[in-house]
Amino acid sequence: RGQGALNSEERLTPIGRMLAQLPVDIVIGKMLVMGTIFHVIEPVLAIAAALSVQSPFSRVPLGQGDISVARRPLESEHGDPFTLLNAFDEWIQLKSEGGASSTHRWCKRRGLEQQRFYEMAKLRQQFQEILQEHSLLPRGYEGTSRGRRGERLTESQKWELRQMRKRHRAEHKKRKILKLDDEGGVLSDSDEESVSADLKDLEFKLLHDLSQLQEASAVRQAFTLRDTNVLKIVLCSGLYPQLAMADDCNSYRRDSEQVFHTKVSKTSHATACTLILISSLQSKPFVVLHPTSVFATNPEYLQPPEVCNHHRQEHLH
Repeated sequence: RGQGALNSEERLTPIGRMLAQLPVDIVIGKMLVMGTIFHVIEPVLAIAAALSVQSPFSRVPLGQGDISVARRPLESEHGDPFTLLNAFDEWIQLKSEGGASSTHRWCKRRGLEQQRFYEMAKLRQQFQEILQEHSLLPRGYEGTSRGRRGERLTESQKWELRQMRKRHRAEHKKRKILKLDDEGGVLSDSDEESVSADLKDLEFKLLHDLSQLQEASAVRQAFTLRDTNVLKIVLCSGLYPQLAMADDCNSYRRDSEQVFHTKVSKTSHATACTLILISSLQSKPFVVLHPTSVFATNPEYLQPPEVCNHHRQEHLH
């Protein structure tokens, strides 16, 4: 009922009937439906997929501030869903330009898990196909799966993929042997890791239309403030009523001690990944920021504009 799927008589509403047909979590399902209604389905598909898998952002170890600096261009003042979208879009652009090696280096420098982006792309495609099967996408909509339009891999590339699968299985079964170099140092064989990365890259290109993904990513990066606000409305419509309100005394607390009040004692995985993480102590009626959240590293994003301006003026004086 909180999602508007049931009326006061416990009967399905129009949006409830649509959600009942979608084999996805109700939070994700409502985002997808609202995304089609407000014509922002491309970013919603990517964000819904990102919220359905483990975050690619790992905790930054102490003494590795260069990772935090490298992540800064990806961070969005609009919150974690937009930060995840920025990271996914940047990964897609690099994937189309340089392939597996360039994205691997890019992820490693920023402390990101590349496997999560592969999972996002796969889930994004599945969500798209579900909407198409239920006629919830506009007629003539061009997707990004290989089964529709776009260039297909050649037979030689498919053959190479099969061969790499065989090599990967063989390497996985072998016992890894460490060799000594001429100076007595230990060399670790990275062939298995290289084969695995190339295999995932080829599988990705086999299943997805990379040119369409790149085009959709470029469109999202050109979003106006109005587009961003519409997207916020769509995301909030799915998350509601699982929202939290900042405590009045947060401005006097350290960043790690800030709390946010909510009436919801439990949350779905999608909500936990979005802005905040529910405290593991169920007896406490509040939530705390997840350590990898963009708001944990940039707490000023949560401050009202007048408070931020006041702090800036104090800093100048």
